[in-house]
Amino acid sequence: MRTTSMLRCLLFVSGAVACSDDGGPGLERGDVDGDRLVARTLSYAGGSAIQIDWYDQELETPCEFREAADGQLRCLPRARSARLGYPSADCEEGSLLIELYPLFDEPSANFAVRVDSQACPSTQRVFRIGAKQGGPIYFIHSDGACREGGSWEELEFHLAEEVAPEEMVAADHVPVGEGRLQRYVDAARDGAQQSTSQFHDIELDDSCSFAMASDGSERCLPDRIQVSPFTPDATCVRRAVQTRPCRQSNFAWQADESTCGDTRRAYRLGDEAAIELPLYYEVGGICRAADNEQQWPDLVGRWVGAELEPSGLVGADLELRGAGRVRDRWAVLADGTSVFRDWWDSELESTCSGLRLQDGTTVCMPERMPWVDAESYFTDFECTKATSVVVRNDCTTDVSLAVDVNYASILAYPEYRFHGVAGPVDGDLFILNADTSECRAVSEAERAQLRSAGAEIDSVLALGVGSIALRTER
Repeated sequence: MRTTSMLRCLLFVSGAVACSDDGGPGLERGDVDGDRLVARTLSYAGGSAIQIDWYDQELETPCEFREAADGQLRCLPRARSARLGYPSADCEEGSLLIELYPLFDEPSANFAVRVDSQACPSTQRVFRIGAKQGGPIYFIHSDGACREGGSWEELEFHLAEEVAPEEMVAADHVPVGEGRLQRYVDAARDGAQQSTSQFHDIELDDSCSFAMASDGSERCLPDRIQVSPFTPDATCVRRAVQTRPCRQSNFAWQADESTCGDTRRAYRLGDEAAIELPLYYEVGGICRAADNEQQWPDLVGRWVGAELEPSGLVGADLELRGAGRVRDRWAVLADGTSVFRDWWDSELESTCSGLRLQDGTTVCMPERMPWVDAESYFTDFECTKATSVVVRNDCTTDVSLAVDVNYASILAYPEYRFHGVAGPVDGDLFILNADTSECRAVSEAERAQLRSAGAEIDSVLALGVGSIALRTER
């Protein structure tokens, strides 16, 4: 809840610097609940509670700040994606929602969102989900015609009522502070405020966030544009970025796969690159044409230039906090300002992130984990007897825990099961050839990446278990 001391430290749009809840410098505790928005936090035993989003007490739903249909930043429900359909052949009488994908954490049962990817930046329309609806469903196709859809046996159709943007809390995303880095703060119109993990680098004149740079140090790297694996260069020598006009930047970043993506490299961008089909990508040292079918006329291309020297970026020290199995990692700047970086599972020695399982338990899922494949590998040369194996890669060869994700249907929440990783797979092993669909024996190189799946392990024992609560309930 709000206190007088916190209110004296808060910034809205006046330009004052926010401060921590203990009165010291920094922004890590510059968060405050509003009249309508209350923080939802995630915590693990022995660690501090970290805000993950907001709870809209009027709409009774978790929400997070994104661009609404009117282009204004608003706290929109964390809801399922949907596709608009119609109950009549003229596509005009009312509207329906096809519920496509549930969220992988906590879906809001009463709302769905429709992303308008043609807007720049993308915006979202929000709908209240009504009663289930049967009968033929019609869609407006790319040619503008209204036609009946095909077979959608696993999908549900619900009457829908669009939520006007002004029904959701508006906010401003503003940089705060003095010095080279200014911390971005989401300041809601109801008084709620949250310090984000994003900064504005005055010297680069761009946004940045903390990550491990190529020199192994924690740095605030440009975060607006990612280098694409696809390039218009038929030799794959020159790389390019593909972005939209509303996401312009003079810098781009790329994960370093040689370190399993743990480090990032930042680059200056050069001249404009024409984004024309076909695009190319490199696999195993060979430059191949990508199977592109759709041209995106609004994409802007830039050639990737020289790498930025990490020493020229603002650095920070990583600091573990808490005493439990899952500990908080913070990036601490030279001036004492702290920003939450991620969670660290000290037992599995891995970074992890919160994930809600099918039973409602929230666990800290390791960022890298081999997975159990129960469909692709077989014990007979006709490929009819499937067997479960653990599929690893170079980044997960030493991990002793594997995950089996079962997507029972389009609408069902995915089921997560955790298994130990046993020894090498014994006996004959076959796989269907992806190109010819012929059953072939698994090669020795392929077998080296496979392990037997051990017994299922209770998620409470396998992973760190956390809890989600409203800040006012703590």
